[in-house]
Formats: sequence, structure tokens, C-alpha cells
Amino acid sequence: MANPRFYEETTGQITIQIDAGIYTFVPATLESMQLSVFDQKTGTVLRTTEDVLNARNVTIDAAGLITWDIKPFETRFVASAAQFGAPEIHLAIFEFGWNSARQSLAEYVTFGTTLDSKEVTMNIPVHGLSVDDHLVIVDGPLLNGTEMDGVYIVNTVTDVDNITCTAKTAATATGTGAATVDVFLECEAAKYKYIFEVERVDRI
Repeated sequence: MANPRFYEETTGQITIQIDAGIYTFVPATLESMQLSVFDQKTGTVLRTTEDVLNARNVTIDAAGLITWDIKPFETRFVASAAQFGAPEIHLAIFEFGWNSARQSLAEYVTFGTTLDSKEVTMNIPVHGLSVDDHLVIVDGPLLNGTEMDGVYIVNTVTDVDNITCTAKTAATATGTGAATVDVFLECEAAKYKYIFEVERVDRI
């Protein structure tokens, strides 16, 4: 089946049926559904990771059908030198979290980054996590070029309040920052990839 195609900088609607192999959760227990969009060739980010669980132009029904009202910034053409009519591949990543053992809503968390490293530190008071546990961060900050939203696996447990995890991108600087976020601890997690094409129509 061919990937759906949109003209650059246009709106549209995408419907995605999550297949049974991935859609193992009950929608009533779904606690987060995060979406990020980027150009597959260059990695240019078109939509930073954010929670879209029945919000921000995205819905999901009881059967696992996602309806996504796509916006012009998500169909923006990245390759400025591309020829008229040329296609560009955009990649959407959905990250799901459900059945968390504990929820820590509106939690004040301090994040830390190290220059050129993907490892991030998180200060989550009395987190109760172990190595290889999952957690989901919702509404996390963009810190030194590193997006803190998303699904994480615990790499190390420093102490009862601190852990390290691996982020999606390497940091552009060393430093710390704090934010009030929602944290879902010891949760089930899944990711789903969706590809669509954008066609260049501006000849200038």
C-alpha cells in the first residue's frame, strides 16, 4: 500500500488503525499518547514530542483508530533545493503509555544534560524505580536541545530520588532545568511508526 501524499504546507486528515499486535492496551487505561514528526532523510523536527491523547488535533477511539487533523507545519517541505513535484518522506512516531503502577501528576522534576551525550538525569522524588523500568514524561521541557517528553527506560538508579535515562537526541550543552510535568511510573509502553509523503509544489 502506497504512503499517503500531501502537497507541501497543506492541511489534511490521516486515519490510522493501530494493529492488534501493538494495540494491546485498553483505551480506558491509556494514560498518554505522544506524537513527534520529522523529516526522515535529514531528521529535521517538524513537530516536537507532545501529548496528543484526544488533544491537539488528534483523537483515538475504543477500537484503536487514530484520527489526526494534519496541519501545514507538519507538511512543510524541508529540502529547499528540491525540484518541483519531488516527494519528501515524513515520519510520525506515536508513543503510548498505559497501566502505570503509579502516577505522579504535576510533579516538579529536575532534568540534567551533558554536552554531546544522550544521557539525561532526572530528579523524581521517591521514584521507586529499578533498572529497565519504563516511565513516561508528559509536558517535559526542551533542555539544551533535548526534548524531555516521551517514553524512557531507566538505565541507572543513582538513589531514591535520581535516575538516568537515554534521550532521543544528544544535548547541545551541559546544564540542568526543572519543570512541572506528569510522570507515569512502571508503565506498559509501545511505539508506532507512520510514514507519509509531502510533494513539492512551490517552484520558486
